[in-house]
Amino acid sequence: MKAQTKEQRTCYAHFTEQGVQSIYEPDRVRLETIDGKLIEERVHPRKAFEGHTLQTTWDRLHLAYFTGYALWNYLNTPFMFVTESAKAEEIDPASDQGTLRRRLKITFPEKVGTHCPDQIFHVDENGLIARLDYTALVAGGAPAAHYVSEYKNIQGIMMQTKRRVQEKPGRNSKY
Repeated sequence: MKAQTKEQRTCYAHFTEQGVQSIYEPDRVRLETIDGKLIEERVHPRKAFEGHTLQTTWDRLHLAYFTGYALWNYLNTPFMFVTESAKAEEIDPASDQGTLRRRLKITFPEKVGTHCPDQIFHVDENGLIARLDYTALVAGGAPAAHYVSEYKNIQGIMMQTKRRVQEKPGRNSKY
């Protein structure tokens, strides 16, 4: 997988089968052969999730859109917090599994593909993200608690290597 850092774009080689790659951009997702021949595409892919629930079956383009924006977000966090289009504010700390953590609310503009515009990032005592809370709009608005751990130093950047997502109880709750 390759992800751009200055624009929201990912390319995932051998995506659903050998020789097929997905190309994600917020307003367009496509599947191509490795040598660039178009197989199928979807313009405005976010609209294809309207009416979805956690039980809705996805096609390959749904999967390409979701994995494209999600992995771009994960790989570019926290750098995308300081772009001119994101708004960051520290909010009240909260206890999580007996640990009090600082929290950062990030509001993303509509043009950024992400789980939802408002997300809460829980920061541990080392200044590393331990959890993020969001509503998975592509899955019918399911609230999620997304735990990250097992950080490794990769060329001077601390990257989490383990993720665990749990649906939070109380659909439509605000974190």
